[in-house]
Amino acid sequence: MSPAQEQFARLERYLVRLGGRGATADDRDDLLAFFMHAWHMADWASNDPTLHRTLHEIRSAAKADPHIAICSDLADGIKHLVLTKPPRAYGQLTSRIVAVAGLEHPTASYSVTLPDGSVRDALTLAESTVKAWRKILTGYGLNL
Repeated sequence: MSPAQEQFARLERYLVRLGGRGATADDRDDLLAFFMHAWHMADWASNDPTLHRTLHEIRSAAKADPHIAICSDLADGIKHLVLTKPPRAYGQLTSRIVAVAGLEHPTASYSVTLPDGSVRDALTLAESTVKAWRKILTGYGLNL
């Protein structure tokens, strides 16, 4: 398995974890980790000797996709207490809705709010991000 394939597989495993939509702190950490791993896919792909692409090429393709662009800013916001560069489409996790009625294990859904006030479901954003990365990476010839 190449480095980019390894990172993409990790990204898919995090997406599966998110499908459980748990309400624990660990589940929220998995969500945050997903966004960091999603953005770092560019680094793994650019350092994969089978792809022959620069970090600039891969990041340009990634930032052209609105879902990955949001992931980029979420990852930066998660990793850094203070951002030193202006965000592009900076979204923030702004709400968590927990459903507990009749459930042994509470579930949660998370929302991402963008600067224009629009709100995206975090799981839907994660799913769209994986699809976007799959399209970019297979377009570069990576077998996924």
